[in-house]
Amino acid sequence: MFMKIGDITGKFGVSHRSLRYWEEIGIIQSSRSENHYRYYDEKNQQKIKQILVLRKLRLSLKQIIMVLESDDAAEIIDTLQQ
Repeated sequence: MFMKIGDITGKFGVSHRSLRYWEEIGIIQSSRSENHYRYYDEKNQQKIKQILVLRKLRLSLKQIIMVLESDDAAEIIDTLQQ
């Protein structure tokens, strides 16, 4: 199910600004409709949940990007232990 940016902010308690920034740096992606609203699919909603959990663990965005993009479990574990 696709959700608009306003629905995402309400559901996850994250700001519009954060979502747009995360999209700008490539962590998440949205689709745009004819009315130019941003829509997030299930995959990106899951990523938003993961980002929020990792932020609660006080990881930087640089570390979050590494965790989300890495296939090296040892590297991810090392980052989380730091």
